[in-house]
Amino acid sequence: MKKLFSLFLLCFITISTSADVLIDGITYITDDNTMRAAVSKGPSSGDVVIPESITVKGKVYSVYGTMDGVFMRSNITSVSIPSSMVVISNKTFAYCRQLKEVKIDLQNSKLQGVGTEAFYDCGSLTAINLPNSVSVIGTRAYENCTKVTSLHFPNNSEVIMGDEAFAYLESLKELVFPDNVQQIGYQGMSDYFLGCYSLEKVVIGKGVKVIYPAAFRDCRNLCEFITYEDGSLEAIGAQVFDGCSKITSMRFLPHTLKTLIGNAFSGCYLTEVYIPSSVEEYGNDDYVQNYLKTLYIEDSEVPLDVKSSCQSIYPEIYLGRPVNYSAPYYTSSLRNKRGGYSNIIEKVTFGPHFKGGRTLLFGFGVKEVYSYALEPWEINCYFEDDVYMNATLYVPQGMLEIYRYCDSFMYFANIVEMSANDIEMQKHRTAGDVLHSYGLDGRKQRQGQLGISIERMADRTVRKVIKKR
Repeated sequence: MKKLFSLFLLCFITISTSADVLIDGITYITDDNTMRAAVSKGPSSGDVVIPESITVKGKVYSVYGTMDGVFMRSNITSVSIPSSMVVISNKTFAYCRQLKEVKIDLQNSKLQGVGTEAFYDCGSLTAINLPNSVSVIGTRAYENCTKVTSLHFPNNSEVIMGDEAFAYLESLKELVFPDNVQQIGYQGMSDYFLGCYSLEKVVIGKGVKVIYPAAFRDCRNLCEFITYEDGSLEAIGAQVFDGCSKITSMRFLPHTLKTLIGNAFSGCYLTEVYIPSSVEEYGNDDYVQNYLKTLYIEDSEVPLDVKSSCQSIYPEIYLGRPVNYSAPYYTSSLRNKRGGYSNIIEKVTFGPHFKGGRTLLFGFGVKEVYSYALEPWEINCYFEDDVYMNATLYVPQGMLEIYRYCDSFMYFANIVEMSANDIEMQKHRTAGDVLHSYGLDGRKQRQGQLGISIERMADRTVRKVIKKR
């Protein structure tokens, strides 16, 4: 925030000793100490050209910026910003509803900051062109510029934005963030592109590491969000896509992502919630919608740290990795199709690495349970009697006896061995291939122990062994 305010006050700080001068219809304040000038009053209509410098009594002053509100509510139709200008101060062009064009030299401009409400409600403006030198875009700087159809975002690693900086650009359809941009927004700010109703496509540059809260809130036509697997995106904040009702899947999330706030997609018509294996932390309220179909937590041996439970119900759940604290669902026992939720958990799959840190309860409605776990006692879950009696449990080939003696699964009336491609019975193995040996109670034992045992091989296959003597 210090950077945000210091840039907006810069022109006032540097112009400490001043005199007013009128040149070609524009009034300037000049400073003999710095040999700089700032626009203090402009014409009320027409096309405005602000020069790079002015000459007063033989002295040349560089035009450095504008004072607050110098063109506010005027009827100017275009303005040329000189390359020398560093700051466009607060409300400089606010409510200039006839302003159609802002001309700026993108290659040579030294512009660093655009102030709070600098172009607020410029309803005739059709394009926003910001040079790469810009690093600060103030609160509501371009809000309600409803006819803007193109936005050239600065390719600057230090760009920060204030609240609602580009809110209600209702004609903007596509937005591309250059690769040098490292953050979308700024800590403590939000709603940068709020209500850009026509926005359909957003491309996140490879350098973006974090998207701050509510960045694209209520962009209700946003349906294409592009990220890169070789990019840098690590964190998505709360309510980033709140109200983006055309987003139905999270499959665009890259494997660079580490932190995902659960309500980032609140108000989206998600049918699938997908959490990449790279995500380390997930939390703060999940989605509560009636059209969800699948929760998919991608396979990984690294635990997923979940900060809070959610209230959503998914017909299909895939749990591919260990979960700390509590999984992003907790029970289906009180959820049914006659209640307030249209969905009910019908299918649960435990991936090969899943481990439950707390006991999970699955209730009425579960029809199928698939488990690829070779150590099922670490899953730590229970099912209500209706599930044990009516659902089918599918287990890896050769693991049926282990599951029958495991507390979490022993009460299933219907257990079927499945032919998983990665788990097949192998009859001819040497003892050197055996990693672990388990008894029918699911506990580890010495290799070669008398009786029936299940041996896990080095290639992750399993076999059943009967040793009589």
